Amino acid sequence: MENTASNRQLLNRLKGLCEGTPYEMHIRERDGTIGFSLYTRDDAPEFTPAFYLYDDVCFTGAFTIGVQTTSYGVLASESITEVALGLMTAAQLAKAMSVQIQLAGYRVICG
Repeated sequence: MENTASNRQLLNRLKGLCEGTPYEMHIRERDGTIGFSLYTRDDAPEFTPAFYLYDDVCFTGAFTIGVQTTSYGVLASESITEVALGLMTAAQLAKAMSVQIQLAGYRVICG
């Protein structure tokens, strides 16, 4: 996406939302563009779902947010709680990111 002050501010806000979660965002700038990569931290809990954030601004004027759900089969009750906490954390992050993206004037596609 174009490296403008407002896009830089948006990505910095999204990066800040990742603090204290099992996810981290890296922002990169080059040749008049700005982009990002979103990673699951190495020290994330075992049942942390994959979190996807795609910048489709150049093509669709939107960001795509997704959380990977997985079937773990039969689990102990403690593990079920960990799965639920992981999904809740990802859902809360997705919601907070959606708000910031929309405030910046972009659409959010869930998928």
